Amino acid sequence: AEKTLRALADDDCRESAVSAHLPDLVRSRDALDTRRREIASDPQRRPEAAALWQQVKEADRGIATAVAEWVVGMLRLLDVRYYDSRGALLPWCVALGGVEFYERVVAAARVDEEGVA
Repeated sequence: AEKTLRALADDDCRESAVSAHLPDLVRSRDALDTRRREIASDPQRRPEAAALWQQVKEADRGIATAVAEWVVGMLRLLDVRYYDSRGALLPWCVALGGVEFYERVVAAARVDEEGVA
């Protein structure tokens, strides 16, 4: 999670990280934008290009929302250290399998959202 967050903070790496995580959304958005550019070159089809521009902006909002949710999830994952610092994991893991087991549990920890009732 830390490596991915660093990549997202880096202007040079952000686009490839987002494309790798959301390939379908990015591909769809890029296809819309390519089509919009082709149509915009014809002055008589500018209204059609304007409609496509709105679709591109909607796709951009969808990508931004998905990236925000992805980042929040990674930040929650990094919070495992906070919960661990309260003693929730360390004593149980050490008792069950030693320090090596504890380190594997923390490294492989996954935080999922609970369902809303």
